[in-house]
Amino acid sequence: MHLQNYRNLRIVLFFILLLFGSILPNQLLGQKNDVPSKGKLKRETKKGHKSTDKSNAETVDVSEELRRLHRSNQTKSTRKRMKRNMKKATRHNDHKRDFFAIRWWRSTTKLFRKTFRKKK
Repeated sequence: MHLQNYRNLRIVLFFILLLFGSILPNQLLGQKNDVPSKGKLKRETKKGHKSTDKSNAETVDVSEELRRLHRSNQTKSTRKRMKRNMKKATRHNDHKRDFFAIRWWRSTTKLFRKTFRKKK
């Protein structure tokens, strides 16, 4: 008698779970997709930037001319140093590290200099 009640209980629970399982996916599929995708947001922001770029074109030309004039006033070694520092700055701002061999070589040369330095 006890086993019969247990079997009936299992069958009832199975059908209840089956019922909830069949209702749940219908509700999930019925949700609205009001949130725009990331790609759509990027495209909309790019369109906005293009319109502002056209309006600021005149000011960009003036600042570019001033930069060119500033560079021409510098010596060759200073221009090279400025270029090197500009590359470092863009790399730092883009969160990119130096090439691994460069980093490795820099650390080993520091170690060698420290180890084999001339004693006074």
